[in-house]
Amino acid sequence: MGLSIIEDSYEINFPHDGEIKETYLLAYSPINNSEFVPSTDFIVNGNILSLQKKDEISFIKRENNLPTTDGSIGYKIYAKNLNQFIMSNSQSLFIKQQVPSFIPSECPACFLSGFVVVVIYEDASLPPICFQQIINQFPEVDSKTLNLKINNFSNSQNDIALAIMSDRLGDGLNDAYFFQINSNNIGVLNLKDEPFNSAGVMGCFKYQNGFLTGFYDDDENQVINGSNGIMKINGITSYNEMEIKIENIPPEPTYANNFLLGYNLVYSTPCEPFEVSAPLDTTLCQGANLSLQASGGQRYKWLPETGLSCYDCANPTFTADTTTFYSLQIFSSDSCSVIRTVRLFVEEPKSVSIQSSNPSFCGGATGSVIMQSNAFYNRYSVDGMLFLVGATLSNLSSGLHEIVGVSETGCSSFPISVAIDSINTTVADFWRTPNEGPSPLNVSIENKSQQATNFLWQVDTLFYQNIPNPYTFTEPGWHTITLYAWKYDTLCAETVSKTVFVRIPQIIPTAFTPNNDGENDVWELPYIDILFPENQVFVYNRWGNLLYTSKKGAYATQAWDGNFEGKPLPVGSYFYVIEFNDEDYPKATGQVSVIRK
Repeated sequence: MGLSIIEDSYEINFPHDGEIKETYLLAYSPINNSEFVPSTDFIVNGNILSLQKKDEISFIKRENNLPTTDGSIGYKIYAKNLNQFIMSNSQSLFIKQQVPSFIPSECPACFLSGFVVVVIYEDASLPPICFQQIINQFPEVDSKTLNLKINNFSNSQNDIALAIMSDRLGDGLNDAYFFQINSNNIGVLNLKDEPFNSAGVMGCFKYQNGFLTGFYDDDENQVINGSNGIMKINGITSYNEMEIKIENIPPEPTYANNFLLGYNLVYSTPCEPFEVSAPLDTTLCQGANLSLQASGGQRYKWLPETGLSCYDCANPTFTADTTTFYSLQIFSSDSCSVIRTVRLFVEEPKSVSIQSSNPSFCGGATGSVIMQSNAFYNRYSVDGMLFLVGATLSNLSSGLHEIVGVSETGCSSFPISVAIDSINTTVADFWRTPNEGPSPLNVSIENKSQQATNFLWQVDTLFYQNIPNPYTFTEPGWHTITLYAWKYDTLCAETVSKTVFVRIPQIIPTAFTPNNDGENDVWELPYIDILFPENQVFVYNRWGNLLYTSKKGAYATQAWDGNFEGKPLPVGSYFYVIEFNDEDYPKATGQVSVIRK
């Protein structure tokens, strides 16, 4: 039975004298974008039913290149099993098609034009029948020819029924279908089914005990006319094959395509049912292989033949390139057959994109990526490691990473690469107090580093994990304290160095004894050349006469020995001037005594 509606509710009453074998929904929609699914929900016996991408069984492309008011590029047909909503003792099915609350701007035509509910039931007390439903797979053109085959022997004395399912017919011969079967004109469909507010024709019927009975405005005669979408074809078919030619007259000026959803072919047969098994509908990733398993027959025929390792065997291997709806005909030993359908949905990879990224602290795995919202992928793999559900990918190190979206079925998106920058917020710093003074000098050290957890100290050539505090300097002169600070990796260590100057407590003696006894024979100025590399020393007598001048920075090489021009000077006091030539130290002046024993 068929229903083509905008929004309405219907209750379908089931027969009481049989067992329901199958109940399913066929729905169809014009589309502007092949990636979108109509945003229409159904209410089935109180349950919400939504169509998904994997429910698509046919994509009918427009090929006459005529403009349409909705900009559609073709139609899609969807199939959904309703068995889960029907209890074994159910007497009826209540179904409602809801008006979509939102239609995406990328696909303004993506809303259902109508739907069909098919109920198949079995009464073991009645003769067997064959039911073939042929879904349109052909491009939407103005004229086409379809070859139908009666798959089993038919009882010629009983009715052979053909029902047509269509959409978008008007009121007149300028918007119609003209049909021929085996070159015989069988009528014109050009009206709509009034009981269902339909824009087209749905052949509604019941076939039982070899007889065809029409419902509503469908009559069981040998022609189709107006909105009558069923007929008996006994007298115009060859033994088991027929050629149906359809000429479509699209309406002007909109040129909206008249659309054929498909055909139902029903007839009685002497063939007895036999038990078979066939593969279930399966979703798999593009490029994967799937071994199909069928049994119960003597011969097998798969249609279409493409995508399979063999088309006339029970167990072909399917190579997942594109979604394919297979018809499997299984033959018994007496050439009777049954047909099972197998839908293999191939999930093709989609693109993923990045909304934003955050850098990683130098040496650590602290970077992150926030993925753009995506309807197809709710998990992501980064460099082969699978992240849990969510759009934020954390704990990323700096460098280049490969990100792949992973769907609920485990299929992958196209990979993308993202570069995580590295930043270093570590600041190495310390205070030392005091920074100069006489030996021994105790220096207090306070670590003032930021964003660091690991430290290494160096004092001149010595290294410490934990530097003594305070640190005691005894050697006079300049000393260097260096701090290495880092958080994650020594390669990201920041360095800071500061100096400490240690003075000699008394570097200018006030007397010496130049008597050649080996002790204090010269006026020693300890470390002066080391501490003040630019120093120069001058010695005068009391009348201001210059008696001695050292070489700059080399006093120790020729210290004053109390002589002048090679002759000993008399005992007494002499005056000195020491030029340190250091901006932190002014020159020193004073007296030094020469003592002779």
